[in-house]
Amino acid sequence: MTGWINISGGGSVRLTAVRVGILMPAVPAAVLGFTLACSIAHAAGPPLPNSRPVVIDLAPVTDQDQPSDEEQLPEEDQVGTEQPEKPVLEKQAEQKLPEPRPVLPAPVAPEPPAPVRQAKPAFDLAKAKQCERELRKLNAKFTVTGPITGDGQCGWPRAVKLTSLARNVKIKGDIRVRCELALALARWSKEVMVPSAKLHLGKAPKAVRIDTSYQCRRRNNAKTGKLSEHAFANGVDVMGFVFPDDQIFNVAVRSGSANAERAFQAAVRGGSCAYFTTVLGPMTNASHADHFHFDLAVRRGGYRLCQ
Repeated sequence: MTGWINISGGGSVRLTAVRVGILMPAVPAAVLGFTLACSIAHAAGPPLPNSRPVVIDLAPVTDQDQPSDEEQLPEEDQVGTEQPEKPVLEKQAEQKLPEPRPVLPAPVAPEPPAPVRQAKPAFDLAKAKQCERELRKLNAKFTVTGPITGDGQCGWPRAVKLTSLARNVKIKGDIRVRCELALALARWSKEVMVPSAKLHLGKAPKAVRIDTSYQCRRRNNAKTGKLSEHAFANGVDVMGFVFPDDQIFNVAVRSGSANAERAFQAAVRGGSCAYFTTVLGPMTNASHADHFHFDLAVRRGGYRLCQ
């Protein structure tokens, strides 16, 4: 007789019963049970490991631990929760845009440099008239002109047009200067220029060549910087001298200590420092290589520049 016994774990054992009484002697029941048990164990295979105990967390569930509605179901299971796709313009509006660049101020054109204010001779009408009286005593010839006007600080309130420094020493050139400068020229001519010419050349000049007197410009004709004393009718450029035989003596760079013309020019330049506050000439720089510059510039402490 044959039959099947189901075994926990998913297996089954086939049993075959025989007629014990016919084929073999009687078998005790204990032996038969043992044999049956061994057959079942052999058919079921090795024993399975004990299953792990199930641990149940009885801690209360809080709102923080509770999954949100969107997390409870996978995306594919969340039927009816999808949001309609937003328009493209709305998506672009939600994107983070770069911060706008700061607005820079418009460039401002640089202001022109402020005019340089500098010390200039002070005008005193009473002193000017006194100067004119002293100039006449030296037999200088001149006429009083009206004020010289110019841009900015240029000009002078009362000038004189000088035509001669003495009876026998004329002026070659159109000269308009302040009276104080004309008086210094007349004294220099009488006390330095004429005696030096007689000493070194044996003759006195009959005229002095002056190229520039008043001129509204900066020093050395520069575009920037301080105004020249010419701008205040306070400077002259002496180019040379004319002698009775019409011989012209030009101011120039001269060499040779024994040369009479060089000695005369050096004497004129050296003696000029006692009458003018500024004396420049051929030994100063290239700008004055062909003339003497004399002026009465106002400086602190009565400082003089003699080069």
